[in-house]
Amino acid sequence: MNYAVKTFDELATPLSRNKVFLLVEVTDPVLADSIEHFHTILNGLGISEGFRERTEDYWDRGYLVAETEITDQAREQALSIVDYFRQRKLRDIIKVFLFVNEQLIEHSHDGLPSTYDLLGSLSPGCYATR
Repeated sequence: MNYAVKTFDELATPLSRNKVFLLVEVTDPVLADSIEHFHTILNGLGISEGFRERTEDYWDRGYLVAETEITDQAREQALSIVDYFRQRKLRDIIKVFLFVNEQLIEHSHDGLPSTYDLLGSLSPGCYATR
């Protein structure tokens, strides 16, 4: 048997060859399955009603993948999903990794603030005008 040390990136990047590839990891299955977070997580991923019934195994096993062909629209949608899971209330429950054509592009636990958190911190009536 041959042994090698591999990083997470090295293991996951080949899965994204010629596609937009999201790898979603549940880091706290108990919280993910709670009523408070369950629907928030599924809505953030854009999971349809038909797939929701099959998510019990996902919480137990810890990983979900989503993949599609490389388009600007698919890439933007995937970036939005990563941003969604940067929220303070979700970042300790779920990690999302975005790979495009064998490159890790972004991940949700990079310490960047979520647009959702930033918008929520604005004072009522505070908005930009031109």
